[in-house]
Amino acid sequence: MKGIPRKVDQHGRITVPLATLRSLGLGPGMLADVCVERDVAGNPFLVVTPAEHTCILCGAEGAPEDFVSFRQKRVCNQCIDTLCNPGGSE
Repeated sequence: MKGIPRKVDQHGRITVPLATLRSLGLGPGMLADVCVERDVAGNPFLVVTPAEHTCILCGAEGAPEDFVSFRQKRVCNQCIDTLCNPGGSE
C-alpha cells in the first residue's frame, strides 16, 4: 500500500490529512491510540485507531457520556462519585 509522503517536524510529529483521519473515524479534538506493529517480514508500521473510552483510574469501559474529561484524561462517573463522596468506598 502506497501512502502520502509526510515530513517529520522538529518535534517528531507527522501531520495526517483530515480526510484520512475521518476515514478512521477520527476528527479534530478526538483522542487517538497510536502504536507500532510489525508485519510478517518484521517491518514496522504505525496503527492509528480511535481511543477507547476507558477510565484512567479504574479501567472501566463505556460510552463517551459515561466519562468526564479531566486534564485530557477520561474518568468514569462512578470514580467521580467516589472521589466526591468522602464517606464512600474505594
